[in-house]
Amino acid sequence: MVVGEGSLANGVWTAGTFRFVDTWPADLALRDAIVLLELRSLEGDGKPFDNYYLHGWRAGVERVRAVLRFDVLWFKPGATLEIRNVVVR
Repeated sequence: MVVGEGSLANGVWTAGTFRFVDTWPADLALRDAIVLLELRSLEGDGKPFDNYYLHGWRAGVERVRAVLRFDVLWFKPGATLEIRNVVVR
């Protein structure tokens, strides 16, 4: 699920957080109860944000897309997974 797009100074990602509105929703189940926040470069030569040493420093500004990745195992009709306070710096 795409959360949004933005830019990072020098391609350095320092923080990424989010929270669930309902910590344990009763109307759906996630594989391993995990949701991952990923940052993906929108630059043609952009490297993955696996860690600082693999991605490295980049002169200027790097355009990025923030994505939440998860697998739903089952859900009841009408189920929602509400996420708030997404922060990427």
